[in-house]
Amino acid sequence: MEIQCNACKHVETVELCDGYVCPECGSMQGFTMRVVINETLGIHESIRYKGKSEGEKRPYVEVHLGADLHEDSGEFREVTQVVDRRNNLYKKKVVRPIGEVVKDVEGPLIGHDGGSAQRRRPRAADSAAADDQDKDAGDQ
Repeated sequence: MEIQCNACKHVETVELCDGYVCPECGSMQGFTMRVVINETLGIHESIRYKGKSEGEKRPYVEVHLGADLHEDSGEFREVTQVVDRRNNLYKKKVVRPIGEVVKDVEGPLIGHDGGSAQRRRPRAADSAAADDQDKDAGDQ
């Protein structure tokens, strides 16, 4: 840890202990502790915006540009995504920091599920039917 003598402003790196005397001026007047932390911070930026028309619930366009954290890898990836409902257009491009294109999709918005089919939960009716089938199988 670094400490600074309050009398002469001499700075010294020391182990923390009681009764320390400044080697420069001999003062025991007191010291100011300085904690130095060396870290690197990364700044990532992105912008999202939506265009809405008055009286409409859903936006006619949604855009996401910039860095996005990929949870599995922990890396920030550059994303360009456009959902244009007026022109029936969907675009998404995802690029890793090393320049590798992970995803590059462009096509009609209609029929595009955005991968939600993989994340979709079963409906309550489907769950109840599955539960009934499980019960019937247990009775046999």
